[in-house]
Amino acid sequence: MKDLKIRLLPGEGIRYDAEDFTVVIIDVLRATTTIPVLLSLGASEVFTTNDLKTARSYNGIKVGERKSLKIEGFDYNNSPTALSKANLSGKNVILTTSNGTKAVEVYSHFKEIITLSFCNFSAVKNFLKNREKILLVCSGSHGEFSLEDFICAKMMADYFYSSNNLDILKLADLINVNKDNYFEVCKNSKHAKNLISKGFEKDVNFSLEMDTLNIIPVYRNGTFKRWAK
Repeated sequence: MKDLKIRLLPGEGIRYDAEDFTVVIIDVLRATTTIPVLLSLGASEVFTTNDLKTARSYNGIKVGERKSLKIEGFDYNNSPTALSKANLSGKNVILTTSNGTKAVEVYSHFKEIITLSFCNFSAVKNFLKNREKILLVCSGSHGEFSLEDFICAKMMADYFYSSNNLDILKLADLINVNKDNYFEVCKNSKHAKNLISKGFEKDVNFSLEMDTLNIIPVYRNGTFKRWAK
């Protein structure tokens, strides 16, 4: 059985976390959906930052949001559907968001970091089969618990443990959510409803769709690139 942990928020328990764990950042709505989309569109690398000043000064394609809306002067919002027809072949991109990029910074000193959403769920699952120590980190929303991140983490954890004395995994066992009903449960989360109210229902639907991309973003030297065997 693998050594697996779930963190409900990025800063939770980090003082106890060993740096030899593979860290899996989860921000379903929308950063960890947007990152593999950017790479699928040909971006050579995706630099992430939580610092708006750094993002504004970046010499490349600027993607980002604050309060879910596109940042003034940026090329794109943190919107996987708005990006769908962008030509990013060979281009460098910077992404700054309210939650996901903050989570990356918290764990940036760890040995191995990847991102997970429903869009690349099976690709990440196969990647993690060869990892013995796994830390699933939910990004949350503005410092609060996000249901859709936890469900994604729970569904991934289901593949790698059958019993564990960690309370968070016992909690996951109590939640009757699986591949047959997760979509509607997640779409009714607080964060999803907020995005829908702002006109981003297409983003929510896309972000909750399973296995649309076979891409694993791996963090190296401050940027995400496509993992290759």
